[in-house]
Amino acid sequence: MMDEITMETEDERNSRVMKRILFGIVVFCALFVRSFAMGDGNHIVLAAPWTPPFNSARAQCIKDIDSSLLGCMLAYKAKFNSTANLITTGRCEACETIAVKMASLARSQAEIDQRYSQFRAFQKMADDQKK
Repeated sequence: MMDEITMETEDERNSRVMKRILFGIVVFCALFVRSFAMGDGNHIVLAAPWTPPFNSARAQCIKDIDSSLLGCMLAYKAKFNSTANLITTGRCEACETIAVKMASLARSQAEIDQRYSQFRAFQKMADDQKK
């Protein structure tokens, strides 16, 4: 007995192609689209796949706990400058919170508290400079 050959309609073929295109877009975004929290807002950028999906200066400085605070903040700015900015949105507290929580996973609470005290001192110094 011969199997009946099924013919694919044009709508079915278009649907299959669209699903593949959508899958490709999702994979591309998962690999290269990242979020950087900066002072002027949240930036959606194209970045290297090994860059964390959510980035902030605080997260960078918690992750690099052994470096100086100013050094890690400058490194974060340099990392941001090496990306291609797609969209700039308003400040995203949730994005920064996610970034900090991801960076804090391998750190003790004492290390995190120490870094936050450095942040507060740095912020106080910056505020005093503005006066």
